[in-house]
Amino acid sequence: MFSCIWFSNTYSEMGTQKKILLALMAIMIFVVLLVVIALKINAKREQVLIDYNIEQLQLRSDAILKDQEHRIYQVINDYTYWDPFVDFAKNHDQTWAEENLSTIVYSFKLESVWVLDLNGDVLFSAFDSVQKPIQLSFDKEMLHRLYQNRSINYNDSINGGAIMIQGATIHPTKDPEKNTDPQAFFFMVKRWDEAMINSVEEIAGCKVQKSETKSVLKTAFVSDSISVLQALKTWDNTEIGYLIFTSKLDVINLLRRISVQMEWLLILSLLALFTSIGFLLSRLVSKPLRLVSEIIETEDLSKITILKRNSLDFERIGNLIELFVNQKKELISAIHLARASDQIKTDFLNNISHEVRTPLNGLVGASSLISEPDLPVEIRIEMIDIINISTKRLLRTITQYMDISLLSSDNMPVYLAETELFEFLNPVIEEAENECKEKNLKLILDFPQGFSSLNILTDKSLLDKLLHHILNNASKFTDNGSVTFGFKIKQSFIEFFVRDTGVGIDQKVQPMIFKNFTQEDSSSLRRFEGSGLGLAICGKISELLKGRIWFDSEKEKGTTFYFTIPFDEKMLVKEVENTSLTDENMPYNPIVLIAEDEDSNFFVLEAILRKQFNVEVLRAFNGLEAVEYCQNFPTPNIILMDIKMPVMNGYEATKILKLIYPSLPIIAVTAYSMSGDEARVYEAGCDDYISKPINSKNIIEKLGKYLERK
Repeated sequence: MFSCIWFSNTYSEMGTQKKILLALMAIMIFVVLLVVIALKINAKREQVLIDYNIEQLQLRSDAILKDQEHRIYQVINDYTYWDPFVDFAKNHDQTWAEENLSTIVYSFKLESVWVLDLNGDVLFSAFDSVQKPIQLSFDKEMLHRLYQNRSINYNDSINGGAIMIQGATIHPTKDPEKNTDPQAFFFMVKRWDEAMINSVEEIAGCKVQKSETKSVLKTAFVSDSISVLQALKTWDNTEIGYLIFTSKLDVINLLRRISVQMEWLLILSLLALFTSIGFLLSRLVSKPLRLVSEIIETEDLSKITILKRNSLDFERIGNLIELFVNQKKELISAIHLARASDQIKTDFLNNISHEVRTPLNGLVGASSLISEPDLPVEIRIEMIDIINISTKRLLRTITQYMDISLLSSDNMPVYLAETELFEFLNPVIEEAENECKEKNLKLILDFPQGFSSLNILTDKSLLDKLLHHILNNASKFTDNGSVTFGFKIKQSFIEFFVRDTGVGIDQKVQPMIFKNFTQEDSSSLRRFEGSGLGLAICGKISELLKGRIWFDSEKEKGTTFYFTIPFDEKMLVKEVENTSLTDENMPYNPIVLIAEDEDSNFFVLEAILRKQFNVEVLRAFNGLEAVEYCQNFPTPNIILMDIKMPVMNGYEATKILKLIYPSLPIIAVTAYSMSGDEARVYEAGCDDYISKPINSKNIIEKLGKYLERK
């Protein structure tokens, strides 16, 4: 209490210069404390960065070792469901083994390959001619585990060196899933030699060392490098060696240099500030400084204007803060874009590796087999089919990557041209029918009735790609049931739809289904082939065609895709053949009442009538309106009566009208084509009928019978 009173009295007796010096000293002490805190924060930040990089190096090394195992697994898996291999396990034909199995050692740079029977006896072994042959022992318990799991991967130590061993059971060709009992065991051995270590180093992007001791089991930070340890384990998890992954952290040195420079810059700036502008510690400065601090902490740019009003210096500070905040936002946005770009690149590389290698493997394998002179005819035909299928798949994959590249870079050209829709759809439907026949699926077409031809203005190539991808997906993801393809004519666009009874799309995947490389099952064990680009291409094409695409889907019940393209109503119907009746056979201005609820069907009928006859066309939207019109207005000369309508159908309306107007001609317009439909039309009282899809020539002939002069 007394010390506070003393300090207050002493401070009040001080001159202005001493007060400023005291304030500067207090600020310097405060700055020193800030520097100490900043150093501790920086040290903690360095440690966080080190820990993060160690974790990432650990994950990267785990992934690389799994990749090395997976590469050998892919090879051995391809060889172990093969009928000739099963035959060898039974007849022990060493000549066949030398011709077909020895080459594996050189082709895939292996140490050796081994074939064992189910009792563990060696049936065949082949070694690298450069290396000295090794002797391996295969534990009975390990073989039992292999028998149960169908595959095994482990490491072992031979002659002071570490080796990787990949084993798999042998099954017939028709059993790629290996559900049948194993016939024998097949092992591939690869040495952890300098070449393999160098390969791992290239993939990891860091130094890799092999060690036989357990002296460096813990990760450590030494200077600017970090290290992690990967143990090489036998089948029973015994550690027989270690791989040490060491990576340099140049960013640490850079961070330290920047920190030192920033600290020196801060100190020098403060010294210059203390010596030259001490008077800015007054109240005129403290308030703007608090405002600066508040703006930096909250990033509230609305207060920048208040700050700039104080002085020219604070106006500049405000501009810098404004620039900093904007740059920070841009940097955060750039980081998100960079991460997304990296993910896209990763997805692209993973996807293209599988989608290109798979058909290439088919081409290479089938081509090598087909060249054998003693190959049976049925196998040769099968190999030719494999070559054709693989070629088509490879071409389709390359085309998709080219399409998505052009579409993503906005370089896909659009050439609009007038196209006759039905003629354009014929090859599309034919291809879809072939795909459905291959899987015993039913293709159902659901097109508007009554159109002889429709003209649209679109890019035929892009529309063909869009239809191909959607129809191909429908048949690919449908194992039984049907695929329905059709379109509807709306007010200013045509809406296409493709409905299937397939596996459906999981709700978790649906929001991402139109993104690049999106597949519901992207694992290596997925059921369906594909690059994951088809729907991404469809989405971008629909935008180019100024339409939109969407879908409805329920898991295990099916999916319906919709997409639209714009159209001009004037281009809907082509001119029909010039078979119009002469004026001598037509009444003057006869009235034709069309009872039709579908707009598209009415417009087609109206267009044909106005083109070929001098008639007045009226419309009723259902059977009840047709009856009421005849009762309240002049009786029409003829009625075109649709059968399927709301409120009252065509059968009921015809029966009522025939009771009131027996001589009124009524022609039924029906989409039904089942046996007995014709009898029902005449039984209701109709004088004639026209079946959908409507043929313009047929309409002219039918109407010519009833529009003659009375």
